[in-house]
Amino acid sequence: MPVIQEKNSLAESVIERPLRMEPAEVVRALVDVFGANLVAVMGHVKNTRTVRHWLEGKKAPETIDRLRFALQVVLFLQAAGEKKSTVDAWFRGMNLRLGDDAPALVIADAYDIAKAQRDVMSAARAFITQ
Repeated sequence: MPVIQEKNSLAESVIERPLRMEPAEVVRALVDVFGANLVAVMGHVKNTRTVRHWLEGKKAPETIDRLRFALQVVLFLQAAGEKKSTVDAWFRGMNLRLGDDAPALVIADAYDIAKAQRDVMSAARAFITQ
């Protein structure tokens, strides 16, 4: 039973950590993994200048919930032992479990964000158990 509790504790910490972070911290962590261009895509903005404004704390992204979720998945994959470069490739690459769409685009384009969250997290779980 302690092993299950440890795994649950780890999952809870990577899921809860982004919820406690300031928007600029969330953006900074995502830019560190993906660069500003992909963060702009997931954040529904046309250029990286807006991402810089987010980093500087000049304004918070309107899409902070999507960005927080993206960071939750990043931390989940990293906690499972995946390298930053692997996480980046996974987010950008075609994913069979997501109808051949890239996880980053599923997050960015989702009309129903709750469904996108379930689908992307399910794909991330499947990835780490392969």
